[in-house]
Amino acid sequence: MVKLYRTTGEEPKAILSSQKHVLITDWHQLLDLRELVSLIPAEAAHVESSHVVEEGDWSATPSNLGITLTAPSDEELHFEAEEWETLARLLYVGDVLLMQVDVAEIAGKPQPRVAEAIKQGELFAFQIPGAKTRQWRIPRLAAVEWAS
Repeated sequence: MVKLYRTTGEEPKAILSSQKHVLITDWHQLLDLRELVSLIPAEAAHVESSHVVEEGDWSATPSNLGITLTAPSDEELHFEAEEWETLARLLYVGDVLLMQVDVAEIAGKPQPRVAEAIKQGELFAFQIPGAKTRQWRIPRLAAVEWAS
């Protein structure tokens, strides 16, 4: 089973677990991971290939053993096809990313409440690397789920 957790605080961390293995990385690295996951279909698991796909500091290699994900720290996680699909869902692959003002409108809540929900980990949001302002993008589905 694949799970994704976020620590709270100024420099949040992402904790990604697959089967019995855990990987910890900076939250802002998840945008590149999301892009990488979007480039490899789950069906690529268990297909003989030595083709490495890279995005940012992440890489993945589909093979007859599943999909091997290599993190920026060089740690590896291995995924079966179903687990890769779960990871894609957890990262909202294919979903439109919104700014906080858009989420406030969808939710009918003030923008400071949206910012607080992100900070507390109540609302899933991607952190834009290096951005000081407007540093968060929220998947539309996450916004709708949070608003209801």
